[in-house]
Amino acid sequence: MSKYYTLTIITFLFSIIGNTQKSKIILLTPTILKENPVKIVLKENVNDTITSTIILQYDVNNPCNIVYIDTFVDEKVHLISNKKKLSYKLDKIQYLEFVDENNKKNIFTSIPKINNNNIVAVKSQGKINYYIAYSDRNIVAASHGCAYIEKDGKWIKHKKWIDRSLFEKIKNLISDEPDLAAKMNQTEIPQTEIFEILNEYNSRKL
Repeated sequence: MSKYYTLTIITFLFSIIGNTQKSKIILLTPTILKENPVKIVLKENVNDTITSTIILQYDVNNPCNIVYIDTFVDEKVHLISNKKKLSYKLDKIQYLEFVDENNKKNIFTSIPKINNNNIVAVKSQGKINYYIAYSDRNIVAASHGCAYIEKDGKWIKHKKWIDRSLFEKIKNLISDEPDLAAKMNQTEIPQTEIFEILNEYNSRKL
């Protein structure tokens, strides 16, 4: 498999089995636990930012790769602030964001149209919105997530994140910017480059 198809494995626990027992988590690699600062904005007061801590697990052999986020449980986001636990229901969250060990900003939001039980990763916002939703209860890898792309109120769902079909869909969406659309005429494109192309497109539409 091409290196461009190798994506960071991210595991999300977002449900509880029974009354007290959490879903069993199967991690594919040894991890190290770290706390990262996080900020969260609630829908009821978008002018206020709550600062807190998010718990992440990183690959021991590659400390920049997140393999598990120990925060999304039972349709809520659980955070830590001054050693106190804070919980927010998903439908109350506008978005949350944090910077990981790779100095990369991660943004998540709640979109019931996509997923009622979990928040989704935001990869591009503007004229074209690109979200990734995680579907598996225990392990979420490259082949398990779905991409949701929205432009002018029309939605596209793509079962696999990276393949020729996805390139063509995005190319059609950005055809009014020919130089950017031409960048999709490749056999392989890193996922990060796709997001860069979409973000550049959105910047031109401001």
